Amino acid sequence: MTRTIGSNNPKMTIKMEDDIKTVSDTIKIEEDNEKVIKMEDNNSIATKSAAAENNCEEGTRNSDLKVEDGPSKSTAKTIKKMHKEKGGQRKVENKKKILAYLGEQLHSLNRTDIKKQELAEVCGYVRSGSHGFFYAYKDLTDEGMIRKGKLTELGISSLPKGEISFAKPKDNTEMQAYLLKLLRKKCKEGTDEKTKMIFEILSDGKVHELKDFTNATGYANLKSKGLGYNISCMEKDMKILEKTKPNTWRFTNKCFPDGRPE
Repeated sequence: MTRTIGSNNPKMTIKMEDDIKTVSDTIKIEEDNEKVIKMEDNNSIATKSAAAENNCEEGTRNSDLKVEDGPSKSTAKTIKKMHKEKGGQRKVENKKKILAYLGEQLHSLNRTDIKKQELAEVCGYVRSGSHGFFYAYKDLTDEGMIRKGKLTELGISSLPKGEISFAKPKDNTEMQAYLLKLLRKKCKEGTDEKTKMIFEILSDGKVHELKDFTNATGYANLKSKGLGYNISCMEKDMKILEKTKPNTWRFTNKCFPDGRPE
């Protein structure tokens, strides 16, 4: 379309068609661009929405997997508490065994020199450093029941009542081997071989005169330290030997858990 301003002046003629067409094309391009932008925006929103849904689904699946991975915190605490209570009960039992054994050794053998290792074996442990024994022993020390392996007055008054089972010699042979070992710790006089001879003589449970010991060991008499000191320790200290008449002895019933031989 051509517009003429002033018909008599050809120089004033202005071509509008191209301008209008150009403007129309520009508007069309802008509209198309807006459509593209809207489509991109819609696609972006749709993509983000789908991603969010996927994340929710993955979160749900991960949550489900997490629950299936292991027990809940409350269950774990319950299991831990059960183990703790079990360990605690074992410690209580070991404390009773230690006190009972110390009391039994004090009253029956007048022993106050019991080492940790011996107490650990009584409780069924190979080493005194084993946790089950160590903490039981430590508790008794902290509570004032024992001091340096010896019963205190509080410990003696707190001895467990009733029968307490602990490791100890099972028969006459084991008991006498055990007592011989204790005697050698208490009395250093004489040799292991000759002291063992004295035990072997007494092991039959019968009464024996002084000459039975002197003839077997070669000691002259009770003034010989290897014989006199050991006889005195067994009779007065350990109380496993009893005098039936002058210069005559026999083992007490403590040496025969299975009964005195007939």
